[in-house]
Amino acid sequence: MRLYEMLGKATSRSIIIINEIFSSTTLSDALTLGGHMMDALSSLGALSVVVTFLDELASHGEDTVSMMSTVKEEDPAQRTYKIIRKPPDGFAYAMYIAGKHGLTYEHLNRRLKR
Repeated sequence: MRLYEMLGKATSRSIIIINEIFSSTTLSDALTLGGHMMDALSSLGALSVVVTFLDELASHGEDTVSMMSTVKEEDPAQRTYKIIRKPPDGFAYAMYIAGKHGLTYEHLNRRLKR
């Protein structure tokens, strides 16, 4: 509903920022809804930033530019806070970060069995 309302009020002079909007849906639903959203943003012509974990949306159309945050090569759990133009590569660094903080399935399972 909020996305629908926002798109109804936006113009080509708007700046739209969307962060992980479909992360709580199924992958199939997220791709379908995300594709419709990307089409609407594209037809609107507004400057838009869409943060997503869906590689397919990062290469949605001709006017879509893929940007990725980077991590240190020697330690993928450490972010560099540098964002570069780069096509999606399918990597998710959440497991490295979870491991750094002792929050992997194995770590938690061991702690809960104590």
